[in-house]
Order: sequence, then C-alpha cells, then structure tokens
Amino acid sequence: MNRLCQSSFGYLEAVIGFVCQGKTEKRTLINFYRNNQNGEWCAGEIISRDPHSGGSIIQNSTQRVLGQQHGDFEVIVLEENGLLRHYTRNNTLPFTESEDTSEENGTWKLSATINEQEHKIYGKVVVFAAAPIYQSNLPSGNTYEGTTLETAVLTDKREILHYRCPQSDRDPRGRCYQWKLCIKITDGAIGPACLYQDAEKRLKALIPFPNGINEFYFTDEGDWDWGCHIPDSYGPACIYSPNPSNPSAMDMIVVSEDKLCVRARREYEYDEVDQGWSISSTTNDELPSSLKRLPRGSYFQPFQGNPMAAVSPTFLALRHSPNTEAIVFHPCRTKGTNGRWMILHWSYLTTVEEWMVSGVAVDYVKGIVM
Repeated sequence: MNRLCQSSFGYLEAVIGFVCQGKTEKRTLINFYRNNQNGEWCAGEIISRDPHSGGSIIQNSTQRVLGQQHGDFEVIVLEENGLLRHYTRNNTLPFTESEDTSEENGTWKLSATINEQEHKIYGKVVVFAAAPIYQSNLPSGNTYEGTTLETAVLTDKREILHYRCPQSDRDPRGRCYQWKLCIKITDGAIGPACLYQDAEKRLKALIPFPNGINEFYFTDEGDWDWGCHIPDSYGPACIYSPNPSNPSAMDMIVVSEDKLCVRARREYEYDEVDQGWSISSTTNDELPSSLKRLPRGSYFQPFQGNPMAAVSPTFLALRHSPNTEAIVFHPCRTKGTNGRWMILHWSYLTTVEEWMVSGVAVDYVKGIVM
C-alpha cells in the first residue's frame, strides 16, 4: 500500500483511516497534507465514510484538460461487502467549477467501483484487504500510448488479481475510469501486494506468503511470472529508492522477527538464475530502534500489515524533498485497531544516510484502520 505521495504542489499527501467508537462505530478516510511553509501536517477533506482498510494514493500524471499543471489525486480503499472503491480529486486549476457541472475542483468524488462486475472466470470478486494503486508507463489493451492505473487485490480466496485502467491525456470523452480484471498473479497470498517498476520499467509485484515474500513480474505477453523469493520477510512491503541519482538501487521495509527491517537491492546483485534481484539485509541502512521496534505484550497485538509508508526522493521537481520521506504508525497502548496511536513523519537524509523524526503527522488518535 502507498499511503503517501509527493505532489506537484510541493506537499506530502497522505491518506489515513480512523475508527471512532461511540454508540455506533464511525469510520473515515481523510486526506492529510504537509504544509511546506511551516512543516505542519493538516487534515484535509474526507475521502470515504466507510473505509474497511487503509487507503492508497498517487498523483495522476495525465492531463484532464490542456495546460493542467497539477495532476489529479487518485485513491483506492476497501469498503463494505468487499468492494474496492476508486476516488478522485480533480486538481484542475483554478479551484472553481469545472466544465462538468456535476464536479467541483478540489473535492473528492467516487470514480469507480473496481470489482463491481462479476468475472466470467473468477466470478464475484470479494476483496479481503487493502490494495495498492500504481501508475505505470505500460499501455493497456490495444492502445500503444498513454499510461495505465494498476492495482493488485487480495481476495477472500487468497488470490492476487491484477486490475488495469487505461489513461490518456485530454480524452475527448472526458476523464474515464474503466477498470478491467486482467489476470490472476498467484494463489496462496497472505497479505496485500506492493507494485513498482524497476529501472527497466518492468512492472513488478511483491507478495507476502507464509514462508516469505515472492516477487513476480509482468511480461510483455500480459502474463505474470515468478521472479525470486525473499526469505525472512513478512507482511506487505514498503519500497522506495533512497538515492535519486541511482534509481536502480531499491530498499524495502518489511516485517521480520517482530521488527521492521531493510532489505536492499543493488545493481551488482543481479541473479540470472532467478531472473530477479538478489535481496539481502544491509547494515548501513539499519533502522533506528525507535522506528523498527514492533511492541509486544499484554497491551499489544501483532501487526497485520506494514505500519510504514515511504516515498522516494526525486530530482525532477524543485519543490520535492531531496530525502526519502515516510509516515509511521506507532502504537502507544493498543489492542488491535481500536487502541491509541501516534503517526510520526520520518525522513531518511540522503547526505548522511540516517533516519530522523521530521515531525508529527497525528499526535494522538484512538482507533485506526490499517
């Protein structure tokens, strides 16, 4: 899941789900952003009023209209009855009423229900957990240009299914979100997938299994093949590239032996036998104890996911951070999702290769949707 992104506005944007206990349980998924002027995190608009998982967010790179400076925000989140919803925030500037009078700029609107239709092979798809959203530069269907929104969903049958949604600049029909189930990636998964593209622009998926994480890659023929196995790594992966001058070097935060650990991928570790990267733990990227520790004890319950979301630095935009930025869900005194949490903003400083706390995203919350 990618709960965090760096936007062209120069802000860090996050999606965080809350559970409020009262006479009736109320759930909300809220868009938070970091103000670059004073470094404070602020709560924005509510995206969903029925989240059953955390959300995933990206900024769309295609233009809704000619001259659009800032791409739309796209969020997917699991809601009731195993339905995966896709929400969009129209970032066409200025923030006034758009040509489509049913939609106001700067507000979140439901764009699609990704698994609404039954499939002729897989039948009714019931999503079981949170899912990632990713925008690849790979064409979809019979098109040879544009980009594609991608997601990989974990079903109640422990299948990982790949959905795709083609995107094109200034489509005369208007912004269209037509998700299509592409193919099954694998069976037997125990957690959500993580999608990314490597230096060769090949779409890959990191999927947790009982014996570790397996990596799969999307072929030119439209199939998914197994790439490599990453032992002693569990739960959803949080992946980023710590050095923008070397994008082929990737780091992955995983859960291992009741703590968060780094697995590193370097160019010289390519393994031709596995058709993937040889991944091993590193020492220079060791997480500080206050970040990697996953508390246990009478007040704590094991994490069912990855409490960290990170975004890579980039040289492509002047207003983007030169460091890897992350938000981390720290349990204060929790029994499952209804306990007490603090959400901290961490930064991995590229110049000194160290993690440090950069701020507090949410200082206290009772109840959270992971």
